[in-house]
Amino acid sequence: SFLSGALQLGLGLGGYGWLLNLISAPVLMGFTQAASLLIMASQLPALLGVNLSLETLPSASEVLNPAALWGSASLALLLLARMAMAGLTPISADEAYYWLWSKHLDFGYFDHPPMIALLIKMGITLFPGELGVRFFIVLLGVATIWLIEKLIQPTNKKLFYVLVLNTALLQIGGIMAVPDVPLLFFTAVFFWAYKNFDERSTVWSALFLAQAIAMMLYSKYHGLLIVLFTLLSNIKLLKRSYTWLV
Repeated sequence: SFLSGALQLGLGLGGYGWLLNLISAPVLMGFTQAASLLIMASQLPALLGVNLSLETLPSASEVLNPAALWGSASLALLLLARMAMAGLTPISADEAYYWLWSKHLDFGYFDHPPMIALLIKMGITLFPGELGVRFFIVLLGVATIWLIEKLIQPTNKKLFYVLVLNTALLQIGGIMAVPDVPLLFFTAVFFWAYKNFDERSTVWSALFLAQAIAMMLYSKYHGLLIVLFTLLSNIKLLKRSYTWLV
């Protein structure tokens, strides 16, 4: 994450933002969507409540797990409802501002990093109009709720509802194409990666944590505060060699 930030700062100070124009939108979409698909595929066993390993085939009772069916159905209904709202609600002034950024992709802009512009660019490539502007925002908003539930293990339903209901942005502004939505998503990814790193520090867990930090900072610079306060809450992390790799 440090190297990524240093590279971004150096390119920005040197005025090399035009280099991003040399990378076609399909290439950027391919890398971003492939990463999303890999993360989603790796979490399907936990989401569905079944064992999808090559050694063991799921039984009928596992596939028809009522809790998994209710959870999957609820997320699917929420996703469909938000997609409908996203396509029918007129674009706000802020969203139009970020849409303009998507027409001129760069490493950063006057008041925000490039993540929101990239998500809008990818969305309008797939769908026209309001739905395209908000498509990936809606996906990230629903995915954030799912990640919060997965982070609370063993399941504490009261804590889950308190967190979700108090995150008004996910409920009221969950369809709005603003930088806060990807920030919340990658913050959840960060805590998931941090939990794995804290339980077992390896090269791969360190690299996963570094990527989560980089994505937070590409979404909104406020992500730096999350990293700082997390480190202060567990200062012993500095004694681990793999922490410096992050």
